[in-house]
Amino acid sequence: MAGNRSKRRKRIKRLWGYIRNFGPVRGLWVLAKLRLARYGVLRVRLPQDPAPLFCRARTSDVPTFEQVFVAREYELPFLDLKPELIIDAGANVGFGTRFFTLKYPGTRILAIEPEASNFDLLIRNTRHCRNVTPIRGALWNRKTSLEIANPRAAKWAFQVQESRAPEQHGLQAVTLPELMAMAGASRVDILKLDIEGAEKELFESDYEAWLGQVGVIIIELHDWFRAGCSASVYRATSRYRFSQLQSGENVVLVNQAMKLRC
Repeated sequence: MAGNRSKRRKRIKRLWGYIRNFGPVRGLWVLAKLRLARYGVLRVRLPQDPAPLFCRARTSDVPTFEQVFVAREYELPFLDLKPELIIDAGANVGFGTRFFTLKYPGTRILAIEPEASNFDLLIRNTRHCRNVTPIRGALWNRKTSLEIANPRAAKWAFQVQESRAPEQHGLQAVTLPELMAMAGASRVDILKLDIEGAEKELFESDYEAWLGQVGVIIIELHDWFRAGCSASVYRATSRYRFSQLQSGENVVLVNQAMKLRC
C-alpha cells in the first residue's frame, strides 16, 4: 500500500514538473510523447530553444531527460554563477550540456562521453552550440587506454576500465589538467561528474593538480554498485574548503576557498 502511494506521488510530481517547465498543453504533450512512444528517436522542443533535442524512445534517455529538464537537478538556484568554463564529464547524449547552454549562454563547455552511440547523439544534440566541444573519451586520473566494461548496460550506465587490449579498443582517457589546457583555462567553474564509478579513480590520486582550481562540483556518487566512490571523493575534497549541498541525486560541492564568478 505504501509502495503504491509512493509511486502515485512520483507520477504526480513528474506530471507537475512537465506542466511547470513546458506549460499545461505542451507539458502533457511532451510527457505523453516520451512515455508512450515505443521506438525511434524522438524530437523534443525545449522552451526558448529553437533547436530540437533528440531522445531515444524506451531507453534511459527518457528518465535522464526528466532529471535534467523536468526535475532540473542542475539548476542550482542557491548559486548565482557566471561560469566561463564548464566540464561535463559523462555527458551521455548531451541533455546536461544543453541545459547548461541555456542557463549560461556563451559559456565554454567541454562535453566528454566514452560510449559510441551516446556520443553520436551528443553530437546531434549540440551541433548548433558553437560554445560546446564534444570529446570522445573518458575522464580518468592519468593518461591511459580504456574500454567500456559493460557494453550491454542501459544507455546511462556505461562504465569504463583500463583496457587489457588497447590496440583493439583505443578509447582514450582524458585528464582534468589536459582539458583545462585545451580550454586555455587555469580554473574550472563547474565540473559536472556522472562517470558511473570512475570518480573512485579520479579522486584517488593526482587530483592535487586540479581540484583546488574547481569552483563547483556536481557529482552523482555510485557506491551502490562500486564501493569506495564516496570515500575517495570525500577524502580528496576534505583537504580543501568544500561545503556540501544536495540537488536531486547529485551532491554539490562548493569550493569556499575559491572566489566564485557571480
